[in-house]
Amino acid sequence: MYRGDDMRTINWKASSKRAQLMVNQYQDEKAQHVYTLIDRGRSMYMPFEGLSLLDYAINTSLALTNIILKKQDKAEFSPSPTR
Repeated sequence: MYRGDDMRTINWKASSKRAQLMVNQYQDEKAQHVYTLIDRGRSMYMPFEGLSLLDYAINTSLALTNIILKKQDKAEFSPSPTR
């Protein structure tokens, strides 16, 4: 255990076996799968300030996908099926 380690990360079972403090270390998970689904219903084609709601949804999805890829996760886009 080092200075600044959180007491909650001490692995008490391993510490008792080794007769010295052992600390669990955690890593952020990478390569999470993030799915973007966009509704393509009739109301999404309604205009709003020069663009359709579908356009806004696509732009938002692209912005989120950019962030997801920069975080080294996996992104997938799937529009909803039309009826």
